[in-house]
Amino acid sequence: FFATVTLTALTAFAPYAMAQGSADAGKSLAEGKRCLGCHKMEDKGVGPSIHDIAAKYKGVSGAQAAVQARMRTGSKGIWGNTAMNPVNKDISEDELKAMVAWMLSQAPK
Repeated sequence: FFATVTLTALTAFAPYAMAQGSADAGKSLAEGKRCLGCHKMEDKGVGPSIHDIAAKYKGVSGAQAAVQARMRTGSKGIWGNTAMNPVNKDISEDELKAMVAWMLSQAPK
């Protein structure tokens, strides 16, 4: 009985744990790859804040792919005249995906 209850409980919380792990990985990557040097959480830095980016794309279909593409190639004109350089070439697509997913989950409530 105990093993069944424990397994059921673990299975029920697995999606949350996986999502939380992905969010933690995205934040850790953004910190480690120096994204947060230019993009502060709440206040504008060199670039828009993480909260502003998330709010702009909240509910926008295809936002994940669009932001990933802009980060990979660089962009200008989305947030004013300051150009954003492409992300480091050593960032894999999976890492980029995790960072963007984390960023887009940070919209103020």
